[in-house]
Amino acid sequence: MGQPDLFAKRTFAEETERLTGGAITWQDPPEIRLEKVQCDGLLLIHRPALLVELAAPWPEARGHEEVMVELKLAGDHVDRKAIELSTSSAGG
Repeated sequence: MGQPDLFAKRTFAEETERLTGGAITWQDPPEIRLEKVQCDGLLLIHRPALLVELAAPWPEARGHEEVMVELKLAGDHVDRKAIELSTSSAGG
């Protein structure tokens, strides 16, 4: 895991509960086999009513018990440059 990705995950883990007044907490995803896709983390919704007054996107979590988080940062394998490289090299 790259440094920006690790920083983003730590920030969610450390700040989510404080920013939402305890309405949402971060949970690391369960370990799974390497052949499968794994999300970056889960936001667990504890008190959805507290989210109404918060700035977007927090109120969007009100109708859920948990929200899967996948962090995409500049330089990730799905950024524009990587997609352009993979499509141009796929043709031969």
